[in-house]
Parts: sequence; C-alpha cells; structure tokens
Amino acid sequence: MQVKTFTGFSTQEVLKKIKATLGDNAVILNTTTEMKNGRKFYQVMAAVDNSLEKEEERLLEGMEGESKRDREERWYIEWNHFKDQIYSILKDTMDLPYLSSRQRTAIRHLEMEGVGEDFIVNLLALLRRNGASFMDILGRMVPVVPWGEEPLQGRCHIFVGPHGVGKTSIILKLALKYRREHPDSRICLVNVDNYQAKGKMFLRHYAELSDFSYREVEGLKEGAVLLGEVGRFDMIFVDTPGLPKGMDFDMWWENSPIKLMEGARIHLVLSPVYSLQQIQHYLNKFQNESLSSLVWTKLDEACIYGSILYSAFKTQLPISLFSYGATLKNSLAVASRPLLWNLIFKHRLPSFH
Repeated sequence: MQVKTFTGFSTQEVLKKIKATLGDNAVILNTTTEMKNGRKFYQVMAAVDNSLEKEEERLLEGMEGESKRDREERWYIEWNHFKDQIYSILKDTMDLPYLSSRQRTAIRHLEMEGVGEDFIVNLLALLRRNGASFMDILGRMVPVVPWGEEPLQGRCHIFVGPHGVGKTSIILKLALKYRREHPDSRICLVNVDNYQAKGKMFLRHYAELSDFSYREVEGLKEGAVLLGEVGRFDMIFVDTPGLPKGMDFDMWWENSPIKLMEGARIHLVLSPVYSLQQIQHYLNKFQNESLSSLVWTKLDEACIYGSILYSAFKTQLPISLFSYGATLKNSLAVASRPLLWNLIFKHRLPSFH
C-alpha cells in the first residue's frame, strides 16, 4: 500500500493532487487543518493499494457479461461511497464558530443516529446562511404531512416497498382505522402481490373477518374489472410485490394492471431497521415521480432513526405514517413533527390511536 500526505489551501487543490499522484482508487485516511499566514491550510493523508490493480482487471474481465442494470447498480454504490468521502472532508473542514453548544450537541446526536454525511453538510450550510432556529431549519429539510391531509387525500392508496417491510400489515391497520372512523364505509383490499402466498392469505383472511371486500389482480383482465368497480368503494388499499432483483418500480409500474387507477396515491413503505446503504438502495429501486409519501414501520425493532430524516431529505417526500408492533390495534400513528422529533432525539415511540 502506498501512503502519502498532500497539502494545499483548498480541498479542491488537495484532491487534484491526490488524483494526479495516486489515481482514482485513492482512499482518504485522515484530514487536518491549521492556519498558515492567516489562511486555512489543509493536510490530507491518502493511500492506494497497488496490489489491487490486477484483481480489478480480473473483475472487469468477468463483468463483460454483466447486465446494464447490474452495472448501473454497482456504479451507483461506488458513487455513493465516493460522495460520502467528499462530504466527510467538507464537514470536517467547515469553520463552525457560529454554532451554539446546544446546536453542536444536536448535530453530534444526528450523526450518531446515522442521518448521513450529506444531510449534516446541508444542515450546517443552512445554519450558516440563515438566522432561523435549529429546529426550524431541520423542519424545512424534512417534510411531514399527516396521513389524511392534503395532498394525501384520495380514494385509492397503493403501498410499495421491499419484501417483509410490513406493507400488508399497514394496509390492514389503515383499513381498521378507517372503519372505526367511518363505520358505514365500503372498504376494498386489493392484492397485486403474486409472489408471496402467505401475504395473500393473510390479507384475504382479515378481509373476511372484518367484512372488507377483497380482490386479487394478476393481469389486465382483473385490473379492468377492478377499474370498473372503483366507484363502489369509499376506500381502496392495494398491496404490491417487493420486486425481485434486477427489477425496479418503474419497470413493474409500466406493465402494472393497476396503473390506470385514476388519482391513486402511492406510498413507499420503509423501516429504520435497514442500514443507510440499504435505504439508499431501496430509494433508488422504488424511485418514481408518482410517489406521494413515506410510511415507516417496525419502529420498535430499530435502535437508531436517522434514515427517516435522510429519506425525507433526499426524496423530499413527506413522512405520513408511523407503525410498530405485531398487533393490528393501537399500533399506528399519523405522523407529525412533535412525534418525529421525540422519536429522533428521545427515542420515544409515538402514542398510537
């Protein structure tokens, strides 16, 4: 491994020197700053393992048969890694005398919660430019729209997300909540997940117990029938598949039998039990301009909650619902800023209703 220290009066200058000397595979090991002649002076230690070059060539040869989507996914991961390194350098070299001790403590807490380097850098930049309070700026970065308020109102709600995240449970919890609030309502549960038989049986079983209408849509024929029935129901909740490897939501949605459901709201269901890297993968996999909100499940199984802030910040999709626990009652909360801040800063789970 070749290790070398580079110096300069700006991060751009230092990074150019690193790239010119060690190449694109260089890794940043340490960054320090000091004042020299009244100017900030940067000192960066970087390294590169030349023994990896042959291994890289071998891997590149084996990638010739790799699909375009696999290549895009791999480069996406590498770009995120590189971006995190850049943000780390920027954060470490920012001059922060304008922060109060309470703000410094809050930022350290957010870092421990795993909000991501880019979130912290953007927060610091906004704090420097604005005279608003810390929580006001944090609120601007993370949109929250309570479930049922505009623009999330609608007759049909479609839930998307990875396998096992809790889409089916969310649908049942919401259907029961809506029935309690509207006893005479006509509710329909729709299953479009043809991959998971267990989820299908679970949804159908509770639909029968709770006197909800139930539909299974496997193709265009069943989709057309459902479209003709939409006017019969006050509320429709749709369960979708988690999507296999190599397929993203855009690909599935383009050929989906429910794509023509007019005015449908699509909600991405995620859980803070996933690592930030996994969350980034799912945000990329399920990215779609039709998404309306983020729904968070399994809060009781997570130990940190920074990915909730990170996801809302990166997508600018509002957080709408919180859920935890295996029971269908008393385990669903409409999102609000007080509930969110208590969860992030105090690890206090929401009060459900």
